[in-house]
Amino acid sequence: MLDLLSYETDCLEGCVRASAAISAAIDDANLDLELHAASQDEHGTQPPIVIGWLGPRTTSPRILLCAHVDTSPAGDGWHYNCRGERQNDYIFGRGAAVSKSDIAVFIHALKAARDALGTMPHSSAAVAITCDEGSGGDKGAAYLIGSLKMRPDLVVAAGFTEAITIAHNGCIQLVLRLTGTSCHQSQVPPRRDTLRLAAQICAHLYNYADELSLVQSSIPGLSHPTLNVTRISGGTVFGMAPSTAEIWIDRRVLPDEDIEVAQRELLSTIESASHSSDVTIEIDIVRIAKPMRPSEGIALIADVLRDEAYNAFGRRMETQGTTLYTDARWFSNANIPTVMYGAGEADVAASGANGIDERVPKAFLREATVVLARTLTRLLSDSE
Repeated sequence: MLDLLSYETDCLEGCVRASAAISAAIDDANLDLELHAASQDEHGTQPPIVIGWLGPRTTSPRILLCAHVDTSPAGDGWHYNCRGERQNDYIFGRGAAVSKSDIAVFIHALKAARDALGTMPHSSAAVAITCDEGSGGDKGAAYLIGSLKMRPDLVVAAGFTEAITIAHNGCIQLVLRLTGTSCHQSQVPPRRDTLRLAAQICAHLYNYADELSLVQSSIPGLSHPTLNVTRISGGTVFGMAPSTAEIWIDRRVLPDEDIEVAQRELLSTIESASHSSDVTIEIDIVRIAKPMRPSEGIALIADVLRDEAYNAFGRRMETQGTTLYTDARWFSNANIPTVMYGAGEADVAASGANGIDERVPKAFLREATVVLARTLTRLLSDSE
């Protein structure tokens, strides 16, 4: 895993290099390697996808394990080596929690299942490593389902060791581009004051966010929807009213909510804040990601994971939701029974995921590998 952490995978070039290392690991595990190399077509760049097979290649494996190697940039402020460091009970590095640890676990679990089965199973299991979750998954998990026509019976996506995740939030991400009048600040007409409108919109949005905090989720681990302004930019110097400004907005949508209704409410809030202004607003919808909802048929995989965690480690796992949005949603929204399980800590803030000093407990790497190996062995044996 430390080798994988050494690759900076916040760009395509780094993901390509890391995918070569993952391919070598799959080959070393005596799994059948299928590589879809990075390519260019009329739709742009298709990042690499690496698949390791136990059993015959098929579009309908018994179980698919799916994780991603792409990460956000490391950023500043780390106390440990962002390219991988062992320290006490943890391994630190960008991607340690999300989700390079899961890549290591999935490959080792599949190898252990192969060794436990002794002979090649008639049903197949596969591990698929993508490079596109951070930009939406359209060229990763969605590519597996769409272009490669994969319809596994069951999916385990990258997740946590302490619980089985069956749902997660969706999101609506917008960029507002405001254009008013650029002139001396003492002369700008109030109705053409770009930053005045930006402040009004932000005030309305946070009032709406306070209302959303009263909406409660029915899924353990999820509390209420959230709405945050994640960036405001505009202005140059004292004395000058700027003509343009940008506001970035992130609205998280509960699995209980209708994402189209949430989008209409968000746009209505922006409109109500700006009706008295002559500043023009351009709205760019950057991403709409549907929530992952508990899918029919997940009881089988959840029950086996729960049994094997208890049998091997005495851990009593419950099902829960998470506020993150992930590639798992692509499979669950395609009506494929999907759960999230892996080596991460359920306390996302403590794990440093997408923050500084990102980490994974060493013990969780072993535990998740053992639980998944036992789960794979059982599911592949039962399907013979």
